[in-house]
Amino acid sequence: MIGTSWTNRAFAFLVILALVGCGRPKPPPVDLRFAAGEWLSMLQADPIKAFVEARPHIQVAQVQEGAQADVVVLDSLGVTEAIRAGKLLNLLPKMEAVHFDLSQFFAPDIRCGARPDRYFALPVGGGGPAVIYFNADLFKKHNVPAPAETWEWSDFLTAAKTLTKDLDGDGEPDQFGFLVEPTADALLPWVWQAAGRSTRLDDPKAIKGIEFYADLVRTHKVSPPPAKAPGRSPVQLFREQRLAMFLGGPEHVGQLKSAGFNWNVQVPPKGPAGSATTVRQFFCAIGKDAQQPDAAWELVEFLTSSYVGMALMQSARLPARVELFRGFRLHGAESDWNMDAWSRAYEAGEHVPPALAEDERHDHRVSHQLIQLLEGKASPGETAKAVARIAEDVGKKLE
Repeated sequence: MIGTSWTNRAFAFLVILALVGCGRPKPPPVDLRFAAGEWLSMLQADPIKAFVEARPHIQVAQVQEGAQADVVVLDSLGVTEAIRAGKLLNLLPKMEAVHFDLSQFFAPDIRCGARPDRYFALPVGGGGPAVIYFNADLFKKHNVPAPAETWEWSDFLTAAKTLTKDLDGDGEPDQFGFLVEPTADALLPWVWQAAGRSTRLDDPKAIKGIEFYADLVRTHKVSPPPAKAPGRSPVQLFREQRLAMFLGGPEHVGQLKSAGFNWNVQVPPKGPAGSATTVRQFFCAIGKDAQQPDAAWELVEFLTSSYVGMALMQSARLPARVELFRGFRLHGAESDWNMDAWSRAYEAGEHVPPALAEDERHDHRVSHQLIQLLEGKASPGETAKAVARIAEDVGKKLE
């Protein structure tokens, strides 16, 4: 266990911050406006307090509206919208001045904040990739091998079939191997596993992924159809041990701490094009009209530090920095995370395209099309064309 060493490093980091500038003229007072949205509420302790204590000349005021902020925390969709609207400062000159190490972040998050020769947002953690959660006790009870990093669609389907059970003998399953959800986030990993992450939804290879996903309900019946699981979250069914596997993000780790049985996570299975999954993340950025860009950059550096990453882990949230995935141990936090699996999922991940994310957020047209598919009212090909049209329509509105 090297948790003590890392904890000491965290406190040393703060001491160093506090000592920076000793012997120099006292810097003038600075007021910063910070819009954290829901992100700050994820942490058990407010890291801004540590930032201000180390830099007493900087006062940070919380504001609600991102337009009023010098520094703002946004989700990946918010980053795309803010960049498109020209609301964010290009961070690249400041990053180059301090030789900011982008290799400390995963490729999907780097791509989300970057544009050609510009960089607008850096990941602060709290989100992450979607993985397969599985009930390890159910797998063991039914002599099913636990998911391995090399597992494929056939292994996933075999496990899902074996773990779908009629426990009360009424002829209908009441324990399911997996839960199919009619959302773009839930569908895209299977499309990308079939065809690659850059393929159009109506490509023949992508349609194979849609077909595989739909057949989990329609043919193999390892998942209840949407009509038979209304309003039931996968975490709820999983906690009731009526569900052996589900696809979900890191936010569920804290929800499952008191599950009462052994569970774990694994990277989604490999399809014809390999393993792939979706990513959701939070980013920090500086407003284009920030009055104190240098002080704002200090806050951005702090928010992207390992110190904040450790605070997220202790709050049952996933950090953004790569070093916290590799060889990191922190007493009271490491047992909650299978960092190898999360790291592999990150490397196989990509952020949800803005067109689909925008549509899913507002008018649910994608979900409607997927429900039609799962109820047998549309074919995979028809669904692929319909969802592709929706993405194109929304994409044009976003241009």
